[in-house]
Amino acid sequence: MKNCVLFALLCLCIHPLRSQTLEYGPPVSGVQVAVSASNNFLAIGSANLLQYWIRNSSTNTVYFLNTGSLEDDFTVLVLVDALGNSHDLRPHHSMRAIFSNVPVPVKPGDSCHTEIRIVPSKSVEEGKYWLKTKRRFSTAARQPPAAMQEVASAPIEVRLAK
Repeated sequence: MKNCVLFALLCLCIHPLRSQTLEYGPPVSGVQVAVSASNNFLAIGSANLLQYWIRNSSTNTVYFLNTGSLEDDFTVLVLVDALGNSHDLRPHHSMRAIFSNVPVPVKPGDSCHTEIRIVPSKSVEEGKYWLKTKRRFSTAARQPPAAMQEVASAPIEVRLAK
């Protein structure tokens, strides 16, 4: 591993494992993201861990918000069924705790891996879905969210079951 650093909330900046094949979304200013689920299976009403990768092939360090709140860190975190119906996986609270507000830097040529915990609602039907994510990043450590760029993962197919 190169440049191994532990960040709050399990974010490691490393080079991805050679054996790992991830489908990254389209690049935005040289930045790409990917999401994966073990066995592409998610349990309804239970906590599931997703693997989330950020790859920086630009010539600049980029920064991602890492507050510990899916509602703040992701602009999109949804399951989409064959009919196009989407189910938001971000919790929506009137008041929420911000655990950290330190931007996570990803240096040029590095990748950052983190785990995200999601709980699909019991109102979601069993079946096949596409998992989609979007997240904002910037090229400055302290940039307001409105000025940030947004990058999307390639959608992955997942099965939901009880």
